[in-house]
Amino acid sequence: MDRIIANPEMQITSSFLVVLTLLLCSLLVLQASQPPIDLAGLVYVTSVSAVQGERQYMEDEFCTGANGRLAAVFDGHGGGAVSKFLRRNYYSKFLFCLPDNSNSNNNNNNNNNQQLSQSAAAAAAAATTPDAMILRALARAARLCDQEIQLVRRWAHVGSTLTACYLNHANPLSSSQHSFLVVNCGDSRAVLSRAGEAIALSSDHKPNSASERERITKLGGSVKWHGLTTKKSGKPILGTGVWRVNGNLAVSRAIGDVAERPFVSPTPETHRVTGRRGDEFVIVATDGLWDAFSSQEAVNFVQRCLRSVASKNKGVGKKWQGKSKAKGTSRNNNGNDDGDDKSEKGEEEEEEEALLEMKKKMASLLTSEAIRRGASDNVTVVLLWIK
Repeated sequence: MDRIIANPEMQITSSFLVVLTLLLCSLLVLQASQPPIDLAGLVYVTSVSAVQGERQYMEDEFCTGANGRLAAVFDGHGGGAVSKFLRRNYYSKFLFCLPDNSNSNNNNNNNNNQQLSQSAAAAAAAATTPDAMILRALARAARLCDQEIQLVRRWAHVGSTLTACYLNHANPLSSSQHSFLVVNCGDSRAVLSRAGEAIALSSDHKPNSASERERITKLGGSVKWHGLTTKKSGKPILGTGVWRVNGNLAVSRAIGDVAERPFVSPTPETHRVTGRRGDEFVIVATDGLWDAFSSQEAVNFVQRCLRSVASKNKGVGKKWQGKSKAKGTSRNNNGNDDGDDKSEKGEEEEEEEALLEMKKKMASLLTSEAIRRGASDNVTVVLLWIK
């Protein structure tokens, strides 16, 4: 019987395929073991400013995290105990509420989906997307904080707003595939600048809003104006007072405030907004800012400050508006390049540095302008820069 001698080239090819297969399997296992939420990834520039204003006490607090992707503000009332608690604990509880492993989640979902109808399975799958899991973690962290606050009896008349915004990238390599995940409880606010237009990312929980007034009155509570009114019709004169729940708080939802329940609700609202290429920055601020600015006015103010850099550093304004300078070189009498490309590169670096410095101090400019416009409350601003 003749011996069959294997071709050496075939042996090498087979070995290569085996090694390649093992590498691919290792990559798949590694990918499956990674958590669904990557808190590393891209790093974003943030700008923060908090001022006391004319108030005797500073009750505003804030926190940032996830490499600048999370910004949150807390506006305390009845004292600063609850807002300070949120500053110290909200972010850590958010991390605690995130799922541990995407592989185990997917296995459980696959088993459950076999027993569900097609529509129910689709809903279950949507609930396990990164956006949905992050949004649930943001809301659950707020509830966990509130549960612990309820246990402190001396805080029964102390509370705080909570507004948090998380910028999530579906694909870290693409600047356009992102979403804004917002949880809000109270009248602090998150606003997105999209190509210069103010886009609301949250809704203010004021007692006189239609939905909040209906909820409060159904529970047996009251919403009344405390301020000046017109003589003939008795209508409120805006700017002279506030609407209050049962004659007390001027906000209809808050973390804490156990003595005001159920009329003042601790339940946060969640919002998800799909990102677009024109998204520029997010402003997350307490109502001290919004007493002096409308959302669009705040966005316009930031845009004007960015354009002002252009007057001192030629070209920054064009960069901010998405325009590029024409590139080229000129030659001297000897036919050699005169170094314009090099000087242009140096100018661009200076322009980028000037723009970055302006971005870093933008929150301070906003709080200062709010005080100049007559804001008497504490003012806290966090800007999350997208581009």
